[in-house]
Amino acid sequence: GRFAALVMVVGSTGVRAHSPLPADLATGLLSVAMLSSSVVIVSSATSLGEDDLNRLLFGSVAEVDPGDHWRQALAVLVTLAGAVAFHRAFLVLTFDEA
Repeated sequence: GRFAALVMVVGSTGVRAHSPLPADLATGLLSVAMLSSSVVIVSSATSLGEDDLNRLLFGSVAEVDPGDHWRQALAVLVTLAGAVAFHRAFLVLTFDEA
């Protein structure tokens, strides 16, 4: 995890320094590149079948238990509460005077 974060920071800094691309586009391109390269590495390093690779990438519906639903609901509620509580601050941060 830390190595991937370091690669992302160094990569996005390098792309921004040597390219006319905006910072958010550089980050998006590097995210897609890292995801696709990790899929290639995982699928070539192990003998995963197509079904196993799909389950690794997207999960398995059969392995979801009620506790997962409660954790997801809690995460949604916390996110919504934060969005409501900090709505004005978010609005100020995204306002462009020009």
